[in-house]
Amino acid sequence: MADGFHEIPVDAGSDEGKGRKPPQRDQVIEAVLAAGATFWADPDRVPFVTIERNGRTERYKVRSAAFRQVVRAIYAERNPRQTDAGLMLPGSVGDKAMIEAVQQFEALANMPSAAIREPALRTIRAGASIWIDRGAEDWSLIEVTPTGWQVVKGADVPLIRADAMRALPMPDRKAAPGALDRLRKLLNLGPDQDDDFKLIVCWLLSTLWPSGPYAILALDGEQGSGKSTASRLVRSLTDPNKAPLRSPPKKEDDLVVAANAGRVVALDNVSFIDADMADVLCRMATGAGLSKRRLYTDDEEHIVHVCRPVLLNGITSLMSRGDMADRCIVATLPRIPDDKRRLEADIEKDFAAAAPGILAALLDGMVASLAASLCIPMKETKRRDLPRMADFAALAMNAAPAFGWDPEHILAVIHRNRHAANIAVVESDPLSEAIGHVLDEHGTARPEGRRWEGTASELLEKLNSCASEAVRRDRAWPKDGTRLSGRLRRLAPALRRCGTDVVLPDGGGRRGRVLTIQRSERSQRSMQENAREKRNANSERSVPPAFPSVSDDAASVPPAFPSVTQRSALERSNILENIDTSTEAERWNAGNAVFSILTPPHTLDDDEVEL
Repeated sequence: MADGFHEIPVDAGSDEGKGRKPPQRDQVIEAVLAAGATFWADPDRVPFVTIERNGRTERYKVRSAAFRQVVRAIYAERNPRQTDAGLMLPGSVGDKAMIEAVQQFEALANMPSAAIREPALRTIRAGASIWIDRGAEDWSLIEVTPTGWQVVKGADVPLIRADAMRALPMPDRKAAPGALDRLRKLLNLGPDQDDDFKLIVCWLLSTLWPSGPYAILALDGEQGSGKSTASRLVRSLTDPNKAPLRSPPKKEDDLVVAANAGRVVALDNVSFIDADMADVLCRMATGAGLSKRRLYTDDEEHIVHVCRPVLLNGITSLMSRGDMADRCIVATLPRIPDDKRRLEADIEKDFAAAAPGILAALLDGMVASLAASLCIPMKETKRRDLPRMADFAALAMNAAPAFGWDPEHILAVIHRNRHAANIAVVESDPLSEAIGHVLDEHGTARPEGRRWEGTASELLEKLNSCASEAVRRDRAWPKDGTRLSGRLRRLAPALRRCGTDVVLPDGGGRRGRVLTIQRSERSQRSMQENAREKRNANSERSVPPAFPSVSDDAASVPPAFPSVTQRSALERSNILENIDTSTEAERWNAGNAVFSILTPPHTLDDDEVEL
């Protein structure tokens, strides 16, 4: 006996006395640590591991099936075994040993000395650089800085992967000039939809930006207009996935699963979005915490914070709520004639050939936006007339010069798209139509327009007299003054942007319950003119070939979106005057990075956008 401890003799017949190998659990742990594994945790103490294998820097969640496969591979290579017949086989790990080893790895990740890092899917910002995981087998990354971008072999950044993620194309810098023209030909957009295409490109750029909030891209059109094909191609450019398009979820939990499976949440054939799902999609695009009770507990909460770009497509317009319309980029695809359809295999072939150049062009836009965001003073940004999607608008404006576009024109395009979406909200809501009838029949004519005043109950009585029985019996139709006030509060922003101002009461007493509705005559004429122009455009629109071949000779058609290399020699020399670059590709990329800083701001003309 020594120091109060009894020495226990080793049984001569025991396994330890015979010098048997240590338990398989210890062999697994030793093999993984010898391979150079480093364990760390996120702020919620979820364990992760970074490991160097075959010259690759790989990162996994410790409890993931992918990491267990890596552990089995490391152990098999380190511990081969020989059969009785002399055949050499890789070693295998038993289930019990694997469970115990994973528990030990979790303990290592939660040691006080272990690093605390914030993991991310596909893209992350570290210092002045943005890192993008290509998702390839070699675990290569794309580093984007204010001066350019490059593909690197690996780096110690906490980018993790979901099982469904697939590899990005290898960006080709030489194919970047003119690449957006090739993308324009791959999407089924009409000849008068250049503005819609520019917004789609800006949305694509935002999907690579590490932080939100993000805009929601909504593609609609009648059946056979190529919505699903366009959605699949668009997503595959920046976030390829095993299931690029998913069916609309029935509950919030399903949407969280889709968000954890990839960078972009893409929903296919959405026929209807109810109020609850619209709120969830808005929160997901702007960033919110979704919570529920943790499994096998009574009082513990499991919180998942998600902020993802969202892509929707459907036959009918998905803009039924004003708060969602404010966050959306909407594009309507024209009908594809039967004699203009193409095989999916041909479309995929052209897309595979164009994708490397398109991705390189998007990366050039990221360089320009990253450089501008570091150099433009905050007061310069604040003075701009930014919409509710201010972060998206600022990102698009900063990147616009890299694509050969004017930043102020992009801002005007965003305003016009937002204005059209609000008109769609107003036109699709029976309540807004009834409000228009109340103003026409019961409103007081004034020089500034028609005006009506009264309580919510009085307004509901007038609305019921204007609405049909089928509308009044609908579940969404307000049944009392309180519910009407709630509906008006939600509809007021869209009505206001269309020229009808709803002022809700904010005090007590009879006068404190009076609400005011006023519509300007100018806005009424403007809406009538917009509706007439929309009808004329739809009746006269010529439908282009659906998904035309990229290999067609485009020499006779001037490019709609000139790249930086197609600008005048004088303009390019002014941009690149003080840049020391050796190759033409570097000059082109560096020019994109600084062009937005050199572009002088100018104000919008009154006729450019009408709010």
